[in-house]
Order: sequence, then C-alpha cells, then structure tokens
Amino acid sequence: MDKQCPVDCEVGDWTVWGGCSVTCGYGKQTRSRGEKVIAQYDGKICPDLDQETDCDRGPCPVDCWTSPWGIYSACTKTCGDGKQTRTRTILRKATDSGTVCPALSETVDCRARDCPTDCVIKEWSEWSKCTKSCGTGTKSRQREITTKPAFGGKACPISENMEVCNGQACPVDCVVGQYGAWSECSRSCGQGGRRVRKRSEVTKALNGGSECPELDEMESCTLGACPIHCVVGPFGDWDNCDVTCGGGTTRRTRRIITNRQHQGDACPDLVDSASCNTQTCPINCNVGTWSKWEPEYQATINGDSMNGRLIRRRDVLISPSNGGVRCPRC
Repeated sequence: MDKQCPVDCEVGDWTVWGGCSVTCGYGKQTRSRGEKVIAQYDGKICPDLDQETDCDRGPCPVDCWTSPWGIYSACTKTCGDGKQTRTRTILRKATDSGTVCPALSETVDCRARDCPTDCVIKEWSEWSKCTKSCGTGTKSRQREITTKPAFGGKACPISENMEVCNGQACPVDCVVGQYGAWSECSRSCGQGGRRVRKRSEVTKALNGGSECPELDEMESCTLGACPIHCVVGPFGDWDNCDVTCGGGTTRRTRRIITNRQHQGDACPDLVDSASCNTQTCPINCNVGTWSKWEPEYQATINGDSMNGRLIRRRDVLISPSNGGVRCPRC
C-alpha cells in the first residue's frame, strides 16, 4: 500500500480586532482566523487560531455612594396633616462622569392624629307653612349642617325647630242629610203642579262655617195632560119611518161638540133609533093568471053536441085582510 504524503495546515488571514472587553479601565480584545486546510498524515499542525491583546478604555466613572437613610424627624404638626424628614450623607463623591449623588433628604406627609372638627351649621330657614289653618297645627324650620363634628370636635346644635300654630277653633260647616222622596204632585193632571222633597240638618254651622243651604227643594211636576171628555149636542128630530106599517125604524142624530182626548170619557152613541109604524100592514088580494077559455058546460041534445058559453077562471092566491084591496070579481 502506498504511503500518503503529509498535508500541512494552512490558515487564513486574521480578522480585525474585536471590541475591548470593558468600557473603561484595562481589558482584553481578541481576533481570530480560520483553517483553510486541515493538517493530515503528520503534516504541520495549525498555529493558534485566536489571539488576545490588552486594551485601555481610560479611567472608569466613580459613582456617588451615600449612607443609609436616617430615621424620620418628628411630625411638624401634633394633629392633622404635617411633614417629617429623614437624611443621609455622602460616603464617596462621583468622579469621571460617575452617577451623581441622589437627594440627601426626603420629606413625607404625616398625621399624628386627626384634629377635632367642630360642627358647622347654616342659619335657620324660613318657617314652613302651618300644617293646619285652624285647630292647632305645627310649623317647622331647619338649618343645614355643612360640616359634621369629628374626632372630639364641638357637637352640632339642634337642626330642626317646631312650634304650635293656628290654635283658633276651626269653622264647622253645616252638614245636611240626603233628600227624602218627592211628595206627590199637587195636581193630578195638567200643568202648574208642584212637588217638594226635604232634608234635615245633620251638623250646625259653627265658628263662621258655611251656613246650611235650603232644606226644602221644590220643582214643577205634571202627571200628564188632563183627560178631556167627549161632549155631544142634543139629538135632532126623528127621521121619517122607513116603512109605513109592519114595524119600521126611525132615527135621530146628534153631533160631537168636543172630541175625547187624553183618555177622557168616550162619546156616547151619536145615533138613536126607535120602532115606528108597528101596526099590521093591509094585505091586498092577489090572484093568479087567467086560465084558457073553455065552455062553461057541454050537452048532447038529440045526438048533437051543444056548448054553453065560454068562460075562463083564475085562482085567488092571497086573500085580502086588514083592509087590503078586495079581490076583483072577475
């Protein structure tokens, strides 16, 4: 087997120096290079691939150092809102643009206790209207509390006051009862009637109260129009009898002078009749018709037929009576 030739390491160029490891004072900065060819077969190994050097950024800033805060001073007020302060000292001053020292004193609000607050109240309002116009009422007035007492402050005086008013006796108005029923109308019909209803006094008027109204009330009334009775005149003369015999009727009439109205009495009969000519009527003879002419008789003499005179007859159908016309002889 053939032996391989050694391959030496080859490196690239250095990079630029990196930044200093500190922002102030002495620090380090580095640069590096990479392997272009890796050493093989016992070739030369690569030199250092990283390189470090010192760097100087100038003096570092020195920050201010202070002591811890002291205790707060006593509150400036024994009650209510006050102030109290605490302080600290500089242990090291700032240099080379170091952080400057903070405030060396600090003041805060304090309250040892709440101060007493006295009541503050406004002036009295006007009196209210009396609750009654008579018979003893009350009226009141108020005043508004603007600040309530606190922490042992002065208490508020009364904020509401009340007095008696209008103690005079109240007027008592008359009180009347309900009306009773209406009386009957003074007229049973027609116009001009009157009827009355009454009521009684329940409570008398006192102390200037309203007097009683009229206790009686009257009004017109009518039970409808009065009846108007029929009025007729006297009968006139009798008419002629309608027959001369055998019982007929004769009449007489009268006229209405006032017609009936409003359920007045009805009119009596306006026609009156009576019997007349009640005597029996004469009965005249009534005969029938003539018969044919016929021989009065027939005879046979010596074999010859002989006729008498010719005659005809008629029968009496109704015999005359009561002075009626006698039957004719022939």
